Amino acid sequence: MISTSLRSSSHDLVQAANLEALARVLPVRGQRDTARRLLDGRSLCALARLDASALADAGGLSPSSALRLARVLRLGQRILAEGGGGIGGGSQGGRGDSEVHADRPASAARWLMDAVAGCEVETFQVLLLDPRHRLRERLEVSRGTLNASLVHPREVFREAIRRGAAAIIVGHNHPSGDPEPSPEDHAVTHRLCEVGILVGIPVLDHLVLAGGAWVSLRQRLGSRWPGEGPRAPN
Repeated sequence: MISTSLRSSSHDLVQAANLEALARVLPVRGQRDTARRLLDGRSLCALARLDASALADAGGLSPSSALRLARVLRLGQRILAEGGGGIGGGSQGGRGDSEVHADRPASAARWLMDAVAGCEVETFQVLLLDPRHRLRERLEVSRGTLNASLVHPREVFREAIRRGAAAIIVGHNHPSGDPEPSPEDHAVTHRLCEVGILVGIPVLDHLVLAGGAWVSLRQRLGSRWPGEGPRAPN
């Protein structure tokens, strides 16, 4: 992943927002200091994976305060899994609907959020769709390091072809907590779309997910989207 001053500034804003949100729900005095200890080297998603005992150790909390925080974090995970959320719009609703819409990226984000929640390295996911754009299967095709996910079109389309997918939506997480697409993300998107056109399996969108938010590259690029399929509104 390529670092820029803009990405760094955006990441700082996300971290500050996470700190403020966590401090508000802590049932202790000195909330901001405790929140800083809890978030030291961790995302909110990673924090939500800790049990009450680990939260107590990380934040210096009493057992009762740690248990209360664990329950709040679990509730947040359930709300996110059921409702989804993102940057750039998209429909809301239950995750029980298996239909995935290219012009409503939140329908794909809901499925992808579950796969990447709490991941501390980049992981690249593929949603395999049938001809009616109903979700057939979700696959993880690559798991990277803290800073980069190595993905090759061969890995993405091998399973799509073998399993008879009519179209795909891809997505990956940014462990940094900043969902802003990097230049590498744009380059990968163009490569995948080009291969998708060649093999007859269009790439309908590429979502970047982080910190409970997401960015749709199809919405971001608008008329410049390099793939085929119905076009998303700007």
